[in-house]
Amino acid sequence: MGELLVLFIIMLFISILILIGLFIIKKSNLIFYLSSIYLILLGYLQYRSGPSNYILGKLIGILFILLSILSILIKNKYIKISKFIIGVSIVSSIYTLFFM
Repeated sequence: MGELLVLFIIMLFISILILIGLFIIKKSNLIFYLSSIYLILLGYLQYRSGPSNYILGKLIGILFILLSILSILIKNKYIKISKFIIGVSIVSSIYTLFFM
């Protein structure tokens, strides 16, 4: 149990750093793409972490992956909306990983 708590605290710390970097640094494509990749990894972790009969948890993980891909696709036209999608998705992903 202690290893999972340490892993969750590390993931929470990385998420906070990514969110701060995403909204403080204005013209950084690197942080945007790193946050998108991190969200894809969180979605994959959400998809694989539950048992096979937790279909809602698996669908939520797929939703986070799709939102990350969507934010990459709309980044050139709507940068603020895509950053907002990434930010909300990272916070929601951490929340669902903790409570599901």
